[in-house]
Amino acid sequence: MDPELKSDIYSTIVVFWRIAFIQAVGVKPDNWKPAVDYRETQETSELREDGTLVQRQIKTAEKADMGSGQKSLALEPGPREAGDAHRWLRDAIISGELAAGEIVTQEELTQRIGASRTPIREAVRRLQQEGLVVSQANKRVQIADFSIADLEDLYILRISVDAIAVRLTVQSLAPEMLAELWGLIAQMDHFALSEDYDRSEIPHRKFHQLLSSSVGERMSRLHSELFDHSDRYRRAFSGSIPGGYWPRRHIEHRHILEAAEKRDCDRAVLLTAEHYGRSVLEEMRVIDPDYVPERLYTALRAAGGVPDPEKLVAHNAVPRKKAG
Repeated sequence: MDPELKSDIYSTIVVFWRIAFIQAVGVKPDNWKPAVDYRETQETSELREDGTLVQRQIKTAEKADMGSGQKSLALEPGPREAGDAHRWLRDAIISGELAAGEIVTQEELTQRIGASRTPIREAVRRLQQEGLVVSQANKRVQIADFSIADLEDLYILRISVDAIAVRLTVQSLAPEMLAELWGLIAQMDHFALSEDYDRSEIPHRKFHQLLSSSVGERMSRLHSELFDHSDRYRRAFSGSIPGGYWPRRHIEHRHILEAAEKRDCDRAVLLTAEHYGRSVLEEMRVIDPDYVPERLYTALRAAGGVPDPEKLVAHNAVPRKKAG
């Protein structure tokens, strides 16, 4: 065996042994001094500008041996070019690691990511174009805050885009894709049983991507961006929805797919619009129970064919609490 390869294998075995030792007895060997102790791994996907879907792993890292108790997202080790910096910041904003309304300096972001100033400036510029950050004086950056008007605009677009995308996809749905969609339903059900909704988010994203996959590159990019922005709101507010958010959503996914399997385009579009409508109306109730989303109702009727959008969510549904 090649000596260099043998050395690499030996080093890997040693690392795994040390991790197992720590997990088993809770004691660190004297020479074990990691800068970061990775606890959880979260998969995410990104639709790049060339139309390719890239799966990446984001690790929820806990700073070890520093007594801070803080957690931060960290990309896999590698060069911090503009693309890396943009993906890191975007993932941190969508996940809530960088909280809505939070103000940070570009220098702080440079230190957290390990990038130089030029990639950070380019990343901030791209995020500003997407509406995720707001640049301020003295090279400070504010993470875009939540607003009910923005949430309404977001779902008006989602409902309109998906009404076309789902119709185009369902009418040409291949058996192989149908089987894959049912497999994603099974994955969501599996994770829902253990209430592991973070992992359920991965097949959830793929499910909606596949059901809208018969559109072109421009609409695919828009669909992916709208999903991410709505995911940011969902992560912030779904925990405050009475009766639980995800169990009902998974039932709705199944009904949508049953309509698609029958090639019933009208019903698949209707159920998808109702699915989005219930989600956003429940989130709106958390933010402002008195808000009447007339523009959203118009979109649900016109694009989704929903006859009575005002009845999608019971008026007596009272949020447990408002998200801070």
